[in-house]
Amino acid sequence: MVHNRELLKDADALPDFTGTRARASTRDILLELPEGMDYQTGDHLAVYPTNREDLVNRACRRLHVPPSELVLTDNQRCPAHLPPGTTLSVGQLLGQFLELQEPASPRDLRVLAADSSCTQTRDSLTQLAENHERYHQEIHGQRQSVLDLLEHYPAVELPLEVFAALCLPLRPRFYSISSSALAHPNQIRLTVGTRAAPARSGRGEYRGVATSLLKDLDPGDEVLAEIRTPTPPFAPVADPAQPMILIGAGTGLAPFRAFLEERNRQREQGQCVASNQLFTGCRHPDHDRLYAHDMDHWQEQGVVTIHPAYSALADYRQRSVPAPSRIHICRCRRTES
Repeated sequence: MVHNRELLKDADALPDFTGTRARASTRDILLELPEGMDYQTGDHLAVYPTNREDLVNRACRRLHVPPSELVLTDNQRCPAHLPPGTTLSVGQLLGQFLELQEPASPRDLRVLAADSSCTQTRDSLTQLAENHERYHQEIHGQRQSVLDLLEHYPAVELPLEVFAALCLPLRPRFYSISSSALAHPNQIRLTVGTRAAPARSGRGEYRGVATSLLKDLDPGDEVLAEIRTPTPPFAPVADPAQPMILIGAGTGLAPFRAFLEERNRQREQGQCVASNQLFTGCRHPDHDRLYAHDMDHWQEQGVVTIHPAYSALADYRQRSVPAPSRIHICRCRRTES
């Protein structure tokens, strides 16, 4: 980690901020790559996260096992996402290998029902599993995890090994790299919108697994991650003289920042660079217009013409702008950035 900075400005002091909530913390994260590791503009960074300590401790309390207790994974029947024949602490198992916040499936509900000695609990869980509408409304819609259900149904006594079998493997989270490999071959920039809100289940706070990890990193900290090239590749058109229309829907600014930084570096190197068209939106220009200084500079240099939309700016009217005659359209696909 080189730096970890907040990109947003306080919306409370803006008298014309209306109609929606302020955005959650959005971080500008700069990472130094290890020797021998490189990337291409448009690549993703796959971050391998760990569950928060408070979430792991919560699971340990409900399962009645201390996080320091040791377990041995089976050599013969070990799930693919666990190292076979390895001694792990319960804290490592829950923190590094299992998804603890994913919604429980109907099959999970049936397993929980089978592990309860209470007739009322069994009937309740079985009905939820078999009623498609109730399941989607009460479990999937509220993102109730197996852990949430264990806390809601104290009569279910689930062994640790069964709980681990029900949880999905902890998967990497993918972030569009928002820097140009031409401009910064040894560093990558991430634009990370954090997720923190009251849990839909009504139990505590839901926080994104990887965004919580990244938000709390300090300069000098290391991140377990790897470079991934999306399939099909998502990259700026090869000819810098061919203009692009860049449409950033929702959280789609991150890769386009990289595309424009690349075009600006090509301009600095003396190449003929077309003026590109960026359609992007945010809540308010003085709250969450990300990388405003860079964007304004690149527009002044003729690299881009920006067409903004502001959802929380009172009395804002979107301008209509003609498109160039020959274009390469890049529509951003949504990632966690």
